[in-house]
Amino acid sequence: MKISFAARAGLASAAIAGLLLAAAPARAAGPVQNACLVIENETSDGVTVVVQNLLFQGESWKIGPNVTTILTNGNGNAIATADGDWSIQAPSGTWRYESDWDRDRGCNGSWVYTVS
Repeated sequence: MKISFAARAGLASAAIAGLLLAAAPARAAGPVQNACLVIENETSDGVTVVVQNLLFQGESWKIGPNVTTILTNGNGNAIATADGDWSIQAPSGTWRYESDWDRDRGCNGSWVYTVS
């Protein structure tokens, strides 16, 4: 069975739209300098998070299914935002600020991004 050009174009458009929705930009903003970034993946699938902040622009982390983790650099140190904002490319989710999280890691609290 042959698929028409219009059907192929429609399928390709749907696939591209699905990819864009799966990796939408997300932004946390607040006056919390030196806040770290925690990802809560409450799904049964792994997710990839790409940070857009200047210091970490384009760096990505793969987060396993049903995992909560603080993002760290290659030396194992928690990454922190200089200006209080986080900008990431990730599946759809929600933000919240936890003022007491990760203080033992040198953070001024953590922005938590939850994918569910």
